[in-house]
Amino acid sequence: ITWEKATNESNWGNCFSMTTDSKYRYISTNNVPDFYFNPYCPLGLGLGYCVWQEYASKTCMFPNLKCGEDNGPGSTKFGDVWVPQIAHYKILLKGDPTRPDRPGDMYDAKSVGAEKTVGPSTAVAMNGIGIQGPNDAGDVSIDEAGFILACGGHVTPPLGNKTQNNNQRMERSAGRHPHPEPGPNPKPPPPPGPGGPPLYHFHKSPECLTPFKNASIGVEHGATPFVHAKLIGW
Repeated sequence: ITWEKATNESNWGNCFSMTTDSKYRYISTNNVPDFYFNPYCPLGLGLGYCVWQEYASKTCMFPNLKCGEDNGPGSTKFGDVWVPQIAHYKILLKGDPTRPDRPGDMYDAKSVGAEKTVGPSTAVAMNGIGIQGPNDAGDVSIDEAGFILACGGHVTPPLGNKTQNNNQRMERSAGRHPHPEPGPNPKPPPPPGPGGPPLYHFHKSPECLTPFKNASIGVEHGATPFVHAKLIGW
């Protein structure tokens, strides 16, 4: 599926499956949201992808990238759109939020008996979309950066035209954001995600999902505002 061909009839391109056994929940997803996603520029069409805090600290990872230009797969003249990427998660059915070693490294799933193929994901929403932390690339939070996220999510910058050296590919495999500039012994462009074409993910509450809409549509339309919050993911 591609963004251009996704329709309501095809669930907007979303593909998500889940099974369980006596101990684990297994999730496979293509990281495509099950709702329409407008072409996206974090700061505006024709502008870059870094905020002033990143330029001031010299931590901007995409200094030469402008939204709306041809930056490879997932980039359009109107902004960036998602590119599917298959991801897998293995999550304990019964977690322990009282563990004394929490919070931990967001990239580390093994220490809590889990597995994942998208490093920055800290959880998975009920539609298969990864939930990442409050910060975007670098140490700037979504709110501090001023990014406006419809339904709490967006796509990573389109770096499909970039190549990576071996060290950068190792960083990506660990789930970290690699530096986008080519190095010695360049490799072919990577798959979607940090260092590749745009990967959709959540940072904030996905208010367009059913559990959130139920709390805001009004009692006269079937909402149940005085009950416990609904499950949105795992």
